Parts: sequence; structure tokens; C-alpha cells
Amino acid sequence: ARGFGGAPKTLVLFPTTSWLQLQLMLDRDEYKPNEAVLLTADGKEVFRGRNLRIHSMSGSTVVAWRIRAQSIQAADYIVQLTGQPAAGSQEDVASYSFRVLRK
Repeated sequence: ARGFGGAPKTLVLFPTTSWLQLQLMLDRDEYKPNEAVLLTADGKEVFRGRNLRIHSMSGSTVVAWRIRAQSIQAADYIVQLTGQPAAGSQEDVASYSFRVLRK
């Protein structure tokens, strides 16, 4: 998945695919994301998760989020990450768009 401004990545799901593993690279790491929301391109919520794993890859912070593939239809999606700074309320951290195709 890519942040807005880059071309959306296309993911192909096969009937045997059980899980979709998203690796979301953060441009900045001021906030530790603690929630992700999967939305359709028109803003309808599909899935919400708090089981995010954060790790470092090539010097960048990456958020890994696993979603059951059966909940994902062929469509365009947006992932919205939110987080909370040490002092303050929930804030948007990053957004990513991608397209899913089913084979």
C-alpha cells in the first residue's frame, strides 16, 4: 500500500488466500499507531483493528496489519492509521490506498 501521492498498489487475492498482510511504511514516526481502519474508496468502514505490529525495516518504521482475506472484496481501499502522542488525543498518522483484485 502507498500513501496518498503515490500510485496505488494492486494486490491480487486468490481463492486459497487466507490472510492479507499489509506492510505500511510511515513517513514520520512521531506517533505510535495504535489503530487502523480499512475503508472502501467511498468511505465505508470495512474493518477496524488494533492488533498492529510495528517494526523497523531498512531504517524506516513499518506497521504490519493482518486482515482475513475473506472480508476483502475486489475494490479500491484506503487504510487510515491513527495514533496518540504522549500528551494529547487520537490523531491521524497516515493514509494509504490500494486496489484488490480477486482471481
